[in-house]
Amino acid sequence: MVDENFTSRKTGISDILLNDIKYVVPPYQRDYSWEVEQLDKMWEDLNESVETNSHFLGSMIFQISGNKKEYIVIDGQQRLATITILLAVIRDLLSKKGMDNSGAIRINQNYILKEFEGEEETKKLELNLRNKDFFYNCIQKFSDESSESKFKDYEQNFGKLEKTNKKIKDAYFYFEKRILDNIENLDLERTQKYLNNITKTIRGNLILIETLVVSEEEAYLIFETINDRGLDLSVSDLFKNYLIRKSSQDTRDEIVGIWNEIALSLDEKIRPFLLHYWLYKYEDTTEKKLFSKLHELIEKKNVKVLNFVTDLKKEAIVYSNLLNPSISYWNDDDTVELLEDLNILGITQCMPILMSSRYHFSGNNKEFKKVIKVLINFTFRYRTICNLANNAQDRVFKIITKKLRTGDIKYANQISQQLKDIFPNNEEFKGNFIEKEFRIPKLAKYLLEQIELKIKDYPENLDFKSLTLEHIFPKNPDNEWIEYLKNQNSHLIENSEKYVYKIGNMTLLDLKMNKGASNYIFPKKRDEYYFNSHMKINEELKEKACWNETIINERSANFANLALDIWKL
Repeated sequence: MVDENFTSRKTGISDILLNDIKYVVPPYQRDYSWEVEQLDKMWEDLNESVETNSHFLGSMIFQISGNKKEYIVIDGQQRLATITILLAVIRDLLSKKGMDNSGAIRINQNYILKEFEGEEETKKLELNLRNKDFFYNCIQKFSDESSESKFKDYEQNFGKLEKTNKKIKDAYFYFEKRILDNIENLDLERTQKYLNNITKTIRGNLILIETLVVSEEEAYLIFETINDRGLDLSVSDLFKNYLIRKSSQDTRDEIVGIWNEIALSLDEKIRPFLLHYWLYKYEDTTEKKLFSKLHELIEKKNVKVLNFVTDLKKEAIVYSNLLNPSISYWNDDDTVELLEDLNILGITQCMPILMSSRYHFSGNNKEFKKVIKVLINFTFRYRTICNLANNAQDRVFKIITKKLRTGDIKYANQISQQLKDIFPNNEEFKGNFIEKEFRIPKLAKYLLEQIELKIKDYPENLDFKSLTLEHIFPKNPDNEWIEYLKNQNSHLIENSEKYVYKIGNMTLLDLKMNKGASNYIFPKKRDEYYFNSHMKINEELKEKACWNETIINERSANFANLALDIWKL
């Protein structure tokens, strides 16, 4: 249980900049990463705040360290670093433009490099291991050198910039250019006034919610609760920082290396992986409780950090290959194809079941493939077609995961039995299938491929990768289509949004045929393209005299009957 031993308050960025607190980014936290898109947004927001007198920066989370004059930056480092860069640009311009140097000195002493009690001049903000030296030497350090010279000298002394430090350099020159463009035609007095006004705007108009915590566990809970897009720290960073802090000195570099491999293999999927790993490996939990569970595992159950991270890496490799299957990993075409089909359906809640099944059926690939097929069929009916609520599905998925973990489930058909109580019946499935609009091309293509496999009566394998999705009645009908439908007294044009994405209005053609068919009216498509197709799914199209909403509905219903037999438990 996490004690609510934290405080939150609304404050201005001026309080953060002017107080006597040093802000330190943990050594292994995320590197500086802002690019032009984020810089544009900050610059625009800053300028708009001149009219509104305020701009909300979002929340920032700081952890109080043993030294109460030093806060650890849990969330907010990207924004703090960027504001520091902007202030450094203003300082340097004030210094280099032949103006009164006192403004530049004030900015430097008040906001960038401060004299803390009992210490020499030091950094107000200290970035992580990869950024801090570059940030100090090229941004924070006040120098008579030109900005170009500072960056050039650093590269000559330390070599080519790392990607993250190049982003800091790019941010500096981004703000410098924006300001220079605005002062190009101003005299000295107005230039100084403009630069001082930007500083006043930063100091006076930027507001935020500051939250102070005393532990990573509280930071994690708050992070999960807030969970807004403005947060620049990921859950994985909190995990990483905690694990590194709890590791021994002689294993720290190894743990950092392993973690970086995990992050590289999973990219943005690392957050769901951490939860799914826990559900599969340990016990049922939620994202909000996940950090507490990790804390308990390391602190109370004395699991070694290196052992934990090593196992995490092993399972991350599995997770990555479940999401992005390759023949080099699975050594089985059918497994790869089934996993690709499951991923097309876009559901991740079943990943703990897959991870557990892969472990328990590691010596029985046939049984593992049965599990994948069960999950495909369930997901297609439950979520893709019927779009039923997650809560019942998630409850059953957790039961299955637990039974796999405890060994109570030994075969794929036992998973089917667990799912049957919430599996949509044939009538519900068929009704939803006929009315469904398939707006995601790869999903519609997958569905038609399965139908083709169901109805084909020839033995050779089809290369579905060479086929493309064709809308018989096109998404953008031309005048010829409009006249064609008028002559049939069809209302398809008036109801085009309803019918164009129905499965009955779609088929498969090879790319060359599809490009040729283009927006042609149905009779021309039929005679010149469908007639020459070898696809079984196009046979009935060769016999159709016309194309309208009635035929689309009939074809959707025919496909629905086939689907009942394809996607079943």
